[in-house]
Amino acid sequence: MTNLIAKYLLTCLLFFAFSLPATSSRAFPFLSLAPGDELPPITIKNLHTGETVAVKNFRGHPAILIFWGADITEKQQRTIALMQELENLAPFFKERRIPVLFINVQGDTPEIIRSVTQAVGTENQIYLDQERVATGAMGLYVMPSVVLADQKGRAVFSMGYSHALTEILKGEVEILLGEKTTAQVETERHPIEHERSAKEKTAQRYIASGLLQQNRQQIELAIRSFQQALASDPDSDTANIELGCLYLEQHNVAQAKVFLTRGLNLTPQSLRAQLCQAKLLGAEGRLEPALKLATDLNQKHPENHAIMATMAALHEQNRNPEAAAKAYHDAYLQLKRRTAQDLAE
Repeated sequence: MTNLIAKYLLTCLLFFAFSLPATSSRAFPFLSLAPGDELPPITIKNLHTGETVAVKNFRGHPAILIFWGADITEKQQRTIALMQELENLAPFFKERRIPVLFINVQGDTPEIIRSVTQAVGTENQIYLDQERVATGAMGLYVMPSVVLADQKGRAVFSMGYSHALTEILKGEVEILLGEKTTAQVETERHPIEHERSAKEKTAQRYIASGLLQQNRQQIELAIRSFQQALASDPDSDTANIELGCLYLEQHNVAQAKVFLTRGLNLTPQSLRAQLCQAKLLGAEGRLEPALKLATDLNQKHPENHAIMATMAALHEQNRNPEAAAKAYHDAYLQLKRRTAQDLAE
């Protein structure tokens, strides 16, 4: 009798869980998976090729797993909406070498799966969780749901469907990679509106002029514009950073250090400032920390040709011609790919 009661309660729980609509929830949408837990062994099958792959094979880089089913209209509509939004973020994930795996966990028919992928127009590979690990060992109860796993295969973020899911997911990726702090992401999502002062507006006009002049290689004019911006707003991170980088191009290391230090104090995660800082360390002859900083930036932004070119110059300065030649070649290939993408768009 006890066993029958237990089976009845379990059946009721499962029925309740899978009968729920795909609710919007910020909580982990799993009964048996908590933040920081390592993902259980999951072997998924590629719907198109029939090949099986273990999710653990993606370790070394963060990975995004989308668990979905489309047995009812609401789940199907939300799955399509989520896939379309993630398609728009594909370049963001690709630049950071983050695989995005669309995993059907309900054993939907090929016809249902095809109707979803055709509606999205996705070229992403669809996988099948044939062993039902997500709904079994992980206790998934909200679909569609997203899991962000870190480099060690631990679930650091997960969330059921929400209209804000992709925006939140992008911020969680930036936090995981150290590109932004939690506070910065939250501020960007919920900015505090305030009226710019007259001085801030004046500074912005000078900054716009300086950036345009910089693109036109009118360096002296650009420096003057950024100086005028700082005269109006000394706390402008953009003006401080750009002025520091321009002084560095002119080999004025002392002035470059002053303004880059100010800029980094205002915006520590600025990629532009960090890249110029690596160049500044090299100009000061501090090649070991310069290469370390450049290498760290390259790991976070592997498709950024400017970072790779900086690494090449630093290797050359460090009298390592083989590493320099390889980095210059990689930078060229990255720039070539980026140019081809821009032309395609």
